[in-house]
Amino acid sequence: MANVSAESLEHQFDPYPALVDHIVQDFLKKPVPEPIMDYWLVMAQASRMLSWQVHSLHDRKELRQFQHSTEEFLTGVSHDAPETHPLVRQKITQLRNALEDYKITIPGAQYNLEKTYEQGRLIFSTVDTLRETSGIKELIRLRRTEGESVSRMFLTMLPRDYKDHPNYPNLDTWLSHGMRLGILFDQFLDMGSDYQNGDHLVVPTTVNRLRIIPAMIQDYRVGSPLTSSELLKWGWTEQVPKIASVFIRNKLLKK
Repeated sequence: MANVSAESLEHQFDPYPALVDHIVQDFLKKPVPEPIMDYWLVMAQASRMLSWQVHSLHDRKELRQFQHSTEEFLTGVSHDAPETHPLVRQKITQLRNALEDYKITIPGAQYNLEKTYEQGRLIFSTVDTLRETSGIKELIRLRRTEGESVSRMFLTMLPRDYKDHPNYPNLDTWLSHGMRLGILFDQFLDMGSDYQNGDHLVVPTTVNRLRIIPAMIQDYRVGSPLTSSELLKWGWTEQVPKIASVFIRNKLLKK
Protein backbone atom coordinates (compact mmCIF):
# COMPACT_ATOMS: atom_id res chain seq x y z
CA MET A 1 0.00 0.00 0.00
CA ALA A 2 2.75 2.44 0.91
CA ASN A 3 4.35 2.04 -2.52
CA VAL A 4 1.10 2.67 -4.39
CA SER A 5 0.17 6.26 -5.29
CA ALA A 6 -3.08 7.80 -4.12
CA GLU A 7 -3.91 8.78 -7.70
CA SER A 8 -3.80 5.16 -8.88
CA LEU A 9 -6.43 4.19 -6.27
CA GLU A 10 -8.81 7.16 -6.57
CA HIS A 11 -11.54 5.30 -8.48
CA GLN A 12 -10.95 1.80 -7.11
CA PHE A 13 -14.16 1.82 -5.03
CA ASP A 14 -16.31 3.48 -7.72
CA PRO A 15 -18.19 0.22 -8.57
CA TYR A 16 -19.41 -0.20 -4.97
CA PRO A 17 -22.47 2.12 -5.10
CA ALA A 18 -23.92 0.32 -8.14
CA LEU A 19 -23.15 -3.04 -6.54
CA VAL A 20 -24.94 -2.12 -3.29
CA ASP A 21 -27.83 -0.60 -5.26
CA HIS A 22 -28.28 -3.90 -7.11
CA ILE A 23 -28.34 -5.79 -3.80
CA VAL A 24 -30.82 -3.31 -2.29
CA GLN A 25 -33.12 -3.71 -5.30
CA ASP A 26 -32.95 -7.49 -5.00
CA PHE A 27 -34.03 -7.40 -1.35
CA LEU A 28 -36.36 -4.37 -1.25
CA LYS A 29 -37.57 -4.32 -4.88
CA LYS A 30 -36.88 -0.62 -5.39
CA PRO A 31 -33.82 1.34 -6.51
CA VAL A 32 -31.72 3.56 -4.27
CA PRO A 33 -32.63 7.27 -4.77
CA GLU A 34 -30.24 9.15 -7.04
CA PRO A 35 -29.10 11.61 -4.31
CA ILE A 36 -28.05 8.64 -2.17
CA MET A 37 -26.21 7.09 -5.11
CA ASP A 38 -24.36 10.37 -5.65
CA TYR A 39 -23.43 10.48 -1.97
CA TRP A 40 -22.28 6.84 -1.99
CA LEU A 41 -19.91 7.55 -4.88
CA VAL A 42 -18.33 10.49 -3.07
CA MET A 43 -18.12 8.38 0.10
CA ALA A 44 -16.51 5.50 -1.79
CA GLN A 45 -13.81 7.72 -3.27
CA ALA A 46 -13.16 9.52 0.02
CA SER A 47 -13.04 6.20 1.89
CA ARG A 48 -10.43 4.85 -0.52
CA MET A 49 -8.27 7.92 -0.08
CA LEU A 50 -8.70 7.86 3.71
CA SER A 51 -7.72 4.19 3.73
CA TRP A 52 -4.60 5.00 1.71
CA GLN A 53 -3.68 7.82 4.08
CA VAL A 54 -4.32 5.77 7.23
CA HIS A 55 -2.12 2.93 5.98
CA SER A 56 0.62 5.45 5.22
CA LEU A 57 0.66 6.71 8.82
CA HIS A 58 2.80 4.31 10.83
CA ASP A 59 2.94 6.45 13.97
CA ARG A 60 -0.14 5.87 16.15
CA LYS A 61 -0.08 9.45 17.47
CA GLU A 62 -0.16 10.78 13.92
CA LEU A 63 -2.99 8.37 13.07
CA ARG A 64 -5.11 9.53 16.00
CA GLN A 65 -4.46 13.18 15.19
CA PHE A 66 -5.50 12.59 11.59
CA GLN A 67 -8.68 10.83 12.78
CA HIS A 68 -9.49 13.70 15.15
CA SER A 69 -8.95 16.46 12.58
CA THR A 70 -10.88 14.54 9.90
CA GLU A 71 -13.86 13.96 12.18
CA GLU A 72 -13.93 17.60 13.30
CA PHE A 73 -13.90 18.76 9.68
CA LEU A 74 -16.61 16.34 8.48
CA THR A 75 -18.91 17.11 11.42
CA GLY A 76 -18.53 20.88 10.98
CA VAL A 77 -16.61 21.53 14.20
CA SER A 78 -13.66 22.77 12.14
CA HIS A 79 -13.65 24.64 8.84
CA ASP A 80 -10.16 23.48 7.92
CA ALA A 81 -9.56 20.17 6.15
CA PRO A 82 -6.67 18.08 7.52
CA GLU A 83 -3.21 18.92 6.22
CA THR A 84 -2.47 15.86 4.14
CA HIS A 85 -1.93 14.64 0.58
CA PRO A 86 -3.71 17.06 -1.84
CA LEU A 87 -5.94 14.37 -3.37
CA VAL A 88 -6.93 13.04 0.07
CA ARG A 89 -7.74 16.58 1.19
CA GLN A 90 -9.80 17.15 -1.97
CA LYS A 91 -11.86 13.98 -1.44
CA ILE A 92 -12.46 14.77 2.24
CA THR A 93 -13.70 18.23 1.24
CA GLN A 94 -16.01 16.72 -1.39
CA LEU A 95 -17.35 14.34 1.24
CA ARG A 96 -18.11 17.18 3.62
CA ASN A 97 -19.98 19.05 0.86
CA ALA A 98 -21.93 15.89 0.03
CA LEU A 99 -22.88 15.49 3.70
CA GLU A 100 -24.19 19.06 3.75
CA ASP A 101 -26.31 18.34 0.65
CA TYR A 102 -27.53 15.12 2.24
CA LYS A 103 -28.81 17.03 5.28
CA ILE A 104 -30.96 19.18 3.01
CA THR A 105 -32.21 16.41 0.73
CA ILE A 106 -33.06 13.43 2.97
CA PRO A 107 -35.66 13.45 5.79
CA GLY A 108 -34.22 12.27 9.10
CA ALA A 109 -30.72 12.97 7.84
CA GLN A 110 -29.20 13.96 11.19
CA TYR A 111 -29.95 10.60 12.80
CA ASN A 112 -28.49 8.77 9.78
CA LEU A 113 -25.39 10.95 9.86
CA GLU A 114 -24.78 10.25 13.54
CA LYS A 115 -24.91 6.53 12.81
CA THR A 116 -22.51 6.98 9.89
CA TYR A 117 -20.05 8.96 12.02
CA GLU A 118 -20.29 6.20 14.63
CA GLN A 119 -19.29 3.57 12.07
CA GLY A 120 -16.46 5.77 10.80
CA ARG A 121 -15.06 6.11 14.33
CA LEU A 122 -15.29 2.35 14.75
CA ILE A 123 -13.30 1.75 11.55
CA PHE A 124 -10.56 4.16 12.68
CA SER A 125 -10.48 2.48 16.10
CA THR A 126 -10.30 -0.96 14.50
CA VAL A 127 -7.37 0.04 12.28
CA ASP A 128 -5.59 1.48 15.32
CA THR A 129 -6.14 -1.67 17.39
CA LEU A 130 -5.05 -3.94 14.53
CA ARG A 131 -1.55 -2.47 14.67
CA GLU A 132 -1.01 -4.06 18.08
CA THR A 133 -2.80 -7.32 17.27
CA SER A 134 -0.60 -10.42 17.20
CA GLY A 135 -3.24 -13.17 17.47
CA ILE A 136 -5.10 -14.59 14.47
CA LYS A 137 -8.42 -14.90 16.34
CA GLU A 138 -8.37 -11.23 17.24
CA LEU A 139 -7.35 -10.31 13.70
CA ILE A 140 -10.36 -12.17 12.31
CA ARG A 141 -12.70 -10.54 14.84
CA LEU A 142 -11.44 -7.04 14.04
CA ARG A 143 -11.60 -7.55 10.28
CA ARG A 144 -15.18 -8.74 10.62
CA THR A 145 -16.01 -5.64 12.66
CA GLU A 146 -14.49 -3.53 9.90
CA GLY A 147 -16.65 -5.32 7.30
CA GLU A 148 -19.84 -4.74 9.27
CA SER A 149 -19.00 -1.05 9.65
CA VAL A 150 -18.40 -0.64 5.91
CA SER A 151 -21.77 -2.28 5.21
CA ARG A 152 -23.60 -0.02 7.63
CA MET A 153 -21.93 3.12 6.31
CA PHE A 154 -23.88 2.40 3.13
CA LEU A 155 -27.16 1.24 4.64
CA THR A 156 -27.48 3.89 7.37
CA MET A 157 -27.83 6.55 4.67
CA LEU A 158 -30.99 5.00 3.21
CA PRO A 159 -34.29 6.87 3.85
CA ARG A 160 -36.59 5.71 6.66
CA ASP A 161 -39.09 3.95 4.37
CA TYR A 162 -36.33 1.63 3.10
CA LYS A 163 -35.45 0.63 6.65
CA ASP A 164 -39.13 0.02 7.43
CA HIS A 165 -39.38 -2.54 4.61
CA PRO A 166 -40.10 -6.03 6.05
CA ASN A 167 -37.10 -7.49 4.21
CA TYR A 168 -34.63 -4.84 5.40
CA PRO A 169 -33.28 -7.00 8.29
CA ASN A 170 -32.37 -9.68 5.74
CA LEU A 171 -30.63 -7.06 3.58
CA ASP A 172 -28.68 -5.83 6.60
CA THR A 173 -27.66 -9.39 7.55
CA TRP A 174 -26.69 -10.34 3.99
CA LEU A 175 -24.62 -7.23 3.29
CA SER A 176 -22.90 -7.30 6.70
CA HIS A 177 -21.79 -10.90 6.26
CA GLY A 178 -20.94 -10.26 2.60
CA MET A 179 -18.63 -7.37 3.57
CA ARG A 180 -17.13 -9.46 6.38
CA LEU A 181 -16.42 -12.23 3.90
CA GLY A 182 -14.91 -9.80 1.39
CA ILE A 183 -12.55 -8.22 3.92
CA LEU A 184 -11.50 -11.61 5.29
CA PHE A 185 -10.76 -12.79 1.75
CA ASP A 186 -8.67 -9.67 1.17
CA GLN A 187 -6.87 -10.34 4.45
CA PHE A 188 -6.24 -13.95 3.42
CA LEU A 189 -4.56 -12.75 0.23
CA ASP A 190 -2.70 -9.76 1.67
CA MET A 191 -1.64 -11.09 5.07
CA GLY A 192 2.05 -10.97 4.14
CA SER A 193 2.09 -7.43 2.74
CA ASP A 194 -0.11 -6.13 5.59
CA TYR A 195 2.33 -7.63 8.10
CA GLN A 196 5.32 -6.05 6.34
CA ASN A 197 3.51 -2.69 6.24
CA GLY A 198 2.84 -2.80 9.99
CA ASP A 199 -0.95 -3.04 9.65
CA HIS A 200 -0.93 -5.95 12.15
CA LEU A 201 1.53 -8.13 14.04
CA VAL A 202 0.16 -11.54 13.05
CA VAL A 203 2.96 -13.58 11.49
CA PRO A 204 1.77 -14.63 7.98
CA THR A 205 2.37 -18.35 8.38
CA THR A 206 0.46 -20.89 6.31
CA VAL A 207 -1.38 -22.04 9.45
CA ASN A 208 -2.53 -18.50 10.32
CA ARG A 209 -3.64 -17.92 6.75
CA LEU A 210 -5.61 -21.17 6.67
CA ARG A 211 -7.39 -20.28 9.93
CA ILE A 212 -9.16 -17.47 8.10
CA ILE A 213 -10.95 -19.93 5.79
CA PRO A 214 -13.44 -21.35 8.37
CA ALA A 215 -14.46 -17.79 9.29
CA MET A 216 -15.13 -17.00 5.61
CA ILE A 217 -17.18 -20.19 5.24
CA GLN A 218 -19.20 -19.28 8.32
CA ASP A 219 -20.05 -15.83 6.93
CA TYR A 220 -20.94 -17.39 3.59
CA ARG A 221 -23.30 -19.86 5.26
CA VAL A 222 -25.15 -17.09 7.09
CA GLY A 223 -25.75 -15.06 3.93
CA SER A 224 -26.25 -17.93 1.49
CA PRO A 225 -29.86 -18.87 2.48
CA LEU A 226 -30.90 -15.22 1.96
CA THR A 227 -29.48 -15.07 -1.56
CA SER A 228 -32.00 -15.17 -4.42
CA SER A 229 -31.21 -17.14 -7.57
CA GLU A 230 -31.14 -13.87 -9.54
CA LEU A 231 -28.63 -12.29 -7.15
CA LEU A 232 -26.50 -15.43 -7.17
CA LYS A 233 -26.42 -15.54 -10.96
CA TRP A 234 -25.60 -11.82 -11.16
CA GLY A 235 -22.79 -12.25 -8.64
CA TRP A 236 -21.08 -15.12 -10.45
CA THR A 237 -21.52 -13.88 -14.02
CA GLU A 238 -20.88 -10.16 -13.50
CA GLN A 239 -19.25 -9.40 -10.15
CA VAL A 240 -16.76 -12.24 -9.71
CA PRO A 241 -15.00 -11.44 -13.03
CA LYS A 242 -14.86 -7.74 -12.07
CA ILE A 243 -13.44 -8.52 -8.63
CA ALA A 244 -10.87 -10.84 -10.18
CA SER A 245 -9.74 -8.16 -12.65
CA VAL A 246 -9.45 -5.55 -9.87
CA PHE A 247 -7.43 -7.98 -7.76
CA ILE A 248 -5.02 -8.72 -10.62
CA ARG A 249 -4.64 -5.01 -11.40
CA ASN A 250 -3.92 -4.22 -7.72
CA LYS A 251 -1.28 -6.92 -7.56
CA LEU A 252 0.40 -5.49 -10.64
CA LEU A 253 0.33 -2.00 -9.08
CA LYS A 254 2.13 -3.28 -6.00
CA LYS A 255 4.99 -4.73 -8.04
